[in-house]
Amino acid sequence: MIKNYFKIAWRNLLKNKGYSIINIGGLAIGMACFLMIGLYINNELSYDTYHEKAENIYRIVHHRDPKNTEGSWIWGNAPVDPALKQDFSEIEEKVQFSGRSDVLLEYNNNAFQESNCFYVDATVFDVFSWPLVSGNPKTALEAPYSIVLTESTAKKYFGNEDPMGKTMDGIGGRANDGIYTVTGVMKDVPRKLPFYF
Repeated sequence: MIKNYFKIAWRNLLKNKGYSIINIGGLAIGMACFLMIGLYINNELSYDTYHEKAENIYRIVHHRDPKNTEGSWIWGNAPVDPALKQDFSEIEEKVQFSGRSDVLLEYNNNAFQESNCFYVDATVFDVFSWPLVSGNPKTALEAPYSIVLTESTAKKYFGNEDPMGKTMDGIGGRANDGIYTVTGVMKDVPRKLPFYF
């Protein structure tokens, strides 16, 4: 019985070739679009979900023009922090990031231009779940010119040596040039690949 249904369907497809191609092509394009949109949405909603407190982490966005929310900056300034803590009791902790920066780091004639460096407050490990392999997350960034490296970056400069307490020359970026002391090594941040069509 089912065999007959397939035979009839096949004959109808062959009898109306043009109509069949349009219908099957439209269905295929529609399903492909649906899958691509679904994958894109899933990709966008999965960013930074590995943080333990991900649902309670918020970002401050400044608008250049209050009437136009299209032109917004993701940055904060010093007076915002105490005002937020004072006026909003529900805020448990805050951390400032100074945007992504390029820095030339050097150790024992190994020099590399690092393009994903961030300058952050000492509270960064209280808010974000980046586990340290070496060092204390409570004190790692308290002193000026302290630096926390990812495991892969530490391996690049120090090989199998223990990087803790070693110093590196830092040139460029948003901070002053100087000698940075390695006070921590954290696990590599999970890599989120960009979504391409």
